[in-house]
Amino acid sequence: MCVAPRGLDPEDAFRRLAALGARVRQTHPEATALSMGMSADLEAAVRAGATQVRIGSDVLGARDAVG
Repeated sequence: MCVAPRGLDPEDAFRRLAALGARVRQTHPEATALSMGMSADLEAAVRAGATQVRIGSDVLGARDAVG
């Protein structure tokens, strides 16, 4: 699961993970899942090739801040 760095453009992080995933699949072709992105950046994650995204706050609503 890749979560983009807070406050930065997620595109670079997602592209880097997608490239790493491609390298892993060269020796482990069964590794087909690419989990990255959350509600706020799911479009960027899908563009980069995500097969799984976390969309909890879009479905369940925002959580209260902790701390």
